[in-house]
Amino acid sequence: MIYFEDLRPVMNVLDDSQLGRFLRAVVSYADSGEVMDLDMPERLAFELYVPRIDRDGAALRRKQLHGQYMTYCRAVDEENRMSESEWIAAQETSGN
Repeated sequence: MIYFEDLRPVMNVLDDSQLGRFLRAVVSYADSGEVMDLDMPERLAFELYVPRIDRDGAALRRKQLHGQYMTYCRAVDEENRMSESEWIAAQETSGN
């Protein structure tokens, strides 16, 4: 997720063309994991922003997995149900 308050310092430092390249790189990385070739100072801004993207992506993935686990729980009777950690491990093993 891109938050305005996180972008304000970057917007204050980069000129319009640098900001455009930075935003394209952020969107590309968040969407596909692709790291675009950037020059300084947009490269520095990008490197400082990447941990936020990674953290938010991991949190979103955890929420998605929990929702999928809850769907699984509704479909399977309680005595045959895996714990959430077992279910997540099974999903990661199967590549889902």
